[in-house]
Amino acid sequence: MGAIVKLSSLGDVIHSTIVLPLLAEKGERLTFFVDQSFSEILEGNRWVQEVVPVPLREIKKERNLRQLLGTIRELGHYSFEKVVDLQGLIKSGVLSWIISKKGGKRIGGTPSRERVAELFYTRKVPVNPNWVATERYMGIAGVYNREFLIEHPPLLQFEQRNFPELSKNRPNVAFVIGSTWECRKLPVESWVQIGKGLKGANLIIPYFGEEEKEYGAQILEKVGEGHLVQYRLGELKSLLSQVDLIIGHDTGPVFIGWANNIPNLILYTCTYRNKILENRYCRSVEVQRGQVDRRLFNSHLIDPRIVLKELEKLL
Repeated sequence: MGAIVKLSSLGDVIHSTIVLPLLAEKGERLTFFVDQSFSEILEGNRWVQEVVPVPLREIKKERNLRQLLGTIRELGHYSFEKVVDLQGLIKSGVLSWIISKKGGKRIGGTPSRERVAELFYTRKVPVNPNWVATERYMGIAGVYNREFLIEHPPLLQFEQRNFPELSKNRPNVAFVIGSTWECRKLPVESWVQIGKGLKGANLIIPYFGEEEKEYGAQILEKVGEGHLVQYRLGELKSLLSQVDLIIGHDTGPVFIGWANNIPNLILYTCTYRNKILENRYCRSVEVQRGQVDRRLFNSHLIDPRIVLKELEKLL
C-alpha cells in the first residue's frame, strides 16, 4: 500500500488527482494525505482507499504547539512502503518521512519547490521545466501519459444532489469569481458583459465570505438575474459537476470543471497557463506570459468579447 502527499492548495490537489486512476491501474492501493481544509474534494474518490486530513492550516493559524505534536504522533502510526510527495515543500517532505516505513521508498521531484525537501527523498525524479503541473505530478508518480491528460475520465466523485438553483430548461453557467489573489479578479463590468452575452443562461455564482458575496451581488444586479450560493466544498463539488459551463479566475473551484470534464473557460490575469493541458472541455484566456507577478493588476486587459468568442469554440 502506498501514500500520496499533496497538502494544498485546492487547485493543486485537484490537479494531482490525474495520477490516481493510473496508479490504481497498476494495482496500487492508495492513502491520500491532504490538508484538512481541502479533504472534502477527495471524499468518495474511487481510486483512494483512505483520505487522511492533516490540520496544518489550522495549526499554523492557531499556533497550537500541542495540536502540532499530537498530529505528528498520530501520523507516526502510519508505515508505508512507498510515499510519493507531489508537493515538494519542506512540510510535505517531513510528512513523507514520518509516514514512511523504515527502509521504505520516498519519492519526490527535483528540482523541488523548496530544495531542502529533497533531503527526505530516497529517490528524486527529474522534472522537465516545460511540463505543466499535471504532467509534473504524473512524472513524479511514474505514470506519465500525455494522451491521458487530453482524454481522461471524471476524476472527482460526488454525491448527486438536487440543487434548487439549477434550471431544468436553461443552460446552467457558473461564474467562479473568487480568488486569494486580488490581481486575478476581473472588474465587475467585465463579468457583466460576459453575463449579458450568455443570453438565456441561468447564472450561478458561488461565494466564500462577505467580500465575495458583495462582488457577486454587484455582478448579478447589473446582469439582471442569477443566483448567489454559499456551499461547503463537498456540496460545491457536486453543484459545479452538474452545470453546463464554468467560467472562472485561475482559482481552485474552477478546476472542478477540468477534473470532471465540464466545459470550462479559465481566465489567467496575473498568472499564466502552467497547470493543465487544454482539451475539448477546457480552454483559457491569458494576459500575462512569463514570470508570475502579483503586483500586475491587469485583469482589465481581458476583453469580454474574446471570452465570448472562446466560449463559442468551446461549446
